[in-house]
Amino acid sequence: MFYFDGERAERPSGVIFLESSYCEPNVNLKSGRDDKTGGQQGVSE
Repeated sequence: MFYFDGERAERPSGVIFLESSYCEPNVNLKSGRDDKTGGQQGVSE
């Protein structure tokens, strides 16, 4: 789960791992398509 400094923050300030949770590595290569969509991925909880 990501957290942000405020509602208008473009990038997350950090990440929180919940107890008994796991995450898989996600390679995000910057492309022109990312710029059009804001480059944001879905938030995982």
